[in-house]
Amino acid sequence: MELTRRNFLTAAGAAGALAAVGLAGCSSQPQQSSGNNGENTTEPSVDLSNSTQIDCDMVVVGSGTSGLVAATRAAELGSKVVLVEKLPETAVGGCSRYTAGFASFDAKDLEGATGVMSPEEYIKIQTDYHRNACNIDIVRLYAYQSGPATDWLIEQGVQFNIAANVHQPVAPEVEGAGLTGPGLIDVVYKKSVEYGVEFHFETTALGILTEGDAVTGIYAQTADDELLSINAPKVVLASGGFGANGELFEKHTGVSYDVVEFYGPDNVPMGDGIEWGLSMGGTQHHPNAVSYANLKLADYPGEAAPENILFAKQQPLVWVNGRGKRFVSEQLCTVADWTANGEAVSQQDKVFSIFDSAFLAHIAEEGPWQGQLFTDLEESKPFPNAVSCADTLVEDGSYQCFKADTIADLATQAGIDADTLQATINEYNEFCANGEDTHFGKDSKWLLAVSEPPYYCFKNKLAFYNTLGGLKVDENCQVLKMADGQPVPGLYAIGSDAGGAFGYYYNSSVTPGEMQGWCLASGWVVGNLE
Repeated sequence: MELTRRNFLTAAGAAGALAAVGLAGCSSQPQQSSGNNGENTTEPSVDLSNSTQIDCDMVVVGSGTSGLVAATRAAELGSKVVLVEKLPETAVGGCSRYTAGFASFDAKDLEGATGVMSPEEYIKIQTDYHRNACNIDIVRLYAYQSGPATDWLIEQGVQFNIAANVHQPVAPEVEGAGLTGPGLIDVVYKKSVEYGVEFHFETTALGILTEGDAVTGIYAQTADDELLSINAPKVVLASGGFGANGELFEKHTGVSYDVVEFYGPDNVPMGDGIEWGLSMGGTQHHPNAVSYANLKLADYPGEAAPENILFAKQQPLVWVNGRGKRFVSEQLCTVADWTANGEAVSQQDKVFSIFDSAFLAHIAEEGPWQGQLFTDLEESKPFPNAVSCADTLVEDGSYQCFKADTIADLATQAGIDADTLQATINEYNEFCANGEDTHFGKDSKWLLAVSEPPYYCFKNKLAFYNTLGGLKVDENCQVLKMADGQPVPGLYAIGSDAGGAFGYYYNSSVTPGEMQGWCLASGWVVGNLE
């Protein structure tokens, strides 16, 4: 299975030290999610009488950062650990292979680095930013456990490039790995094998095993259709959220999956872990919270492709919805404003970027308004192939990229009301002429009239990295019941399957790398449980 590369971009704002490695991201009765509003029901779905029985101390679902760290640490401490992963061994780490950094606080090996935020400073900034919509106990857990977890990674052989503030990119120090997750995943995976973790790759977890109100294991199916009953007093859900599951995404967020595009592999993650937790009476922490990124060309591959950077994200083009109206200041294309960008775009039915030949001439002669980390596209560096790059997309015909000599023709091709789009462009050009956007307040330095044909209209989608609305957990990452707030015996959730570290949205403008930092810290916490 070929996975989509995910680059992590750091952003302006206060932050702790960023430890740079690649992270982004599965006799009892069988149980599946039942959508029963928190009531625990057992629904046998397969005959396990002839399944292969495996007994262990801990079973982990998912080999991303959180699951791999939990399994490796527990095995190092002497536990018998089984890890189930639906992907092949070559894809160990899942989505976590395609990120590039995490935020860490209070690590001994980071002492002396300039600009390092203390755990208490981070806790205050995080809770203030989210207006207490995050769970302060979970934020505190992350703040104080990420440091020891980082020190442990170093002991395991992970090497870091340290960026003391978020204005700088961070990366794994691994030959040939570029700026991606193998810097952590491959090293920790090797150690996990040494410590005796039993891996079952290309094996799909189908559900959880229960006895009364307690979770006692999982059942799974191998690529050869062999059924496994894996019995354990600790079942750890690390399946990565529900970013690849359009049905669950729409159910939990209220956002059309046609408007967004997941920066990750197809069919991973699908929300299995969260659904199982809900079936045991658990509940989610802000299920509509999503780590939105920025715009990209609809269905166009390559996050860092020049086409995506120039004609969707990073450039303050004119954005219109399916009705042909602007809906926000397009200067939200900056990395620091991804959250605001995502919240605005996700409310729309469709999103298009509009530009003209003058914009292409500007890019060709003066370079883009903004470059992109990890690419050759730099701010104010001429990109002479701008016109051919745009025209190739139009001529290809595979993407919804249109070109016309009039705005009316452009609108017709894109399926937008021509009169509305023309009125929108006329108003925008007046703002440009006057040097002031009186409607949305777009900075005058970003204003460039759309007045020189040919005109272009490219359909965009809102990219997102992962979902944040995981299960409510306690300080041991044990899943909590909605009815009484008590832990579900034997059931734990970590990484994107666990909520609480964030509020209603992600916060790249505060401390980029927090999601993967939370994956590390939560996996570390569960791995240390007795």
